[in-house]
Amino acid sequence: MSLFKWVVLGLLPLINGFVLLNDHLQSSEMTRTAMDSENLHNELPYSTLHLEEAEAALEKSMLLNTDLRMEKLNPANYRATRAAQVAVHYLNYKQGSLFCHFSRRKIENATLEEISGVGNKYFLTFTEDETPNKHATGVHTAEILFRHTITKMAPEVNSTYNGCVKNISEDENTFYVRMRKQHQLVAGKYIPDGHGNIPIEMEPFWHLGYTASSYIMWKESNESTLFNMETVLSFQQLASFL
Repeated sequence: MSLFKWVVLGLLPLINGFVLLNDHLQSSEMTRTAMDSENLHNELPYSTLHLEEAEAALEKSMLLNTDLRMEKLNPANYRATRAAQVAVHYLNYKQGSLFCHFSRRKIENATLEEISGVGNKYFLTFTEDETPNKHATGVHTAEILFRHTITKMAPEVNSTYNGCVKNISEDENTFYVRMRKQHQLVAGKYIPDGHGNIPIEMEPFWHLGYTASSYIMWKESNESTLFNMETVLSFQQLASFL
């Protein structure tokens, strides 16, 4: 027998052993894979249930936290009063005029929402007095957001007034005609006077002063302020209508 045949015959046991070992390894791998699949299949229901429980617990926690951030306020509470005053200033700034002025009569509902990282938002419903009629003319709903920032910001007001803002164009036209007939520039002081009286001819100037100051009071307001204008100390007409 040649040397080549001896080499081949000598390698046959090694080849057969390698094949048997490889078959054993493949069989073991398949068995382990099957066992892992079975274990994974058995664990899936538990894992899914555990995930659902965790999600339910998280959702419940979020709902509880949301409830804690909302607070129903007594309408007479000072926080509700201050927020409502800001809404009134904003309404006068936007719609006030020589013959129209708004004031708060009664707060009906008030809710506070604490928004983490943003600030406090107030939800209010209250009735308004509108001059010169001096009676409750409608319901004012407002959202007032006081942002908690390093830089001072004016309160953000989103409001709806469902009352009837009177058509004052006729009154304004009459006032304009009367002012054109004036031969001297108009001036005044202490409106109202020390007894709370406002002469009829001075009422438009008091409303004008309140409208102008409403912008400043709205811009400067925060949760610790309660601004109001009581008196026009003085005013001076600087130019004629002629």
